[in-house]
Amino acid sequence: MKRIIIDLRDRKDYLNHHITNSINIPYDKLLYNYNVLLNKEDNYYFYCTNGVQSKKMATFLKAIGYNTHIMS
Repeated sequence: MKRIIIDLRDRKDYLNHHITNSINIPYDKLLYNYNVLLNKEDNYYFYCTNGVQSKKMATFLKAIGYNTHIMS
């Protein structure tokens, strides 16, 4: 089981500053491709600018069986 930090911000913001070892998957891209990009065995930690998108994504994915967490 991996622990993966996902930065949901756009690429420009990610390149400007991001958490070390995080990966950038913008919110909309992940929302429409989660079944290809994620697997249910891993733990996902979401990060965004103000926490709103992180909370939405974590809540949505948790409801369908993914292991999700919000970074604050």
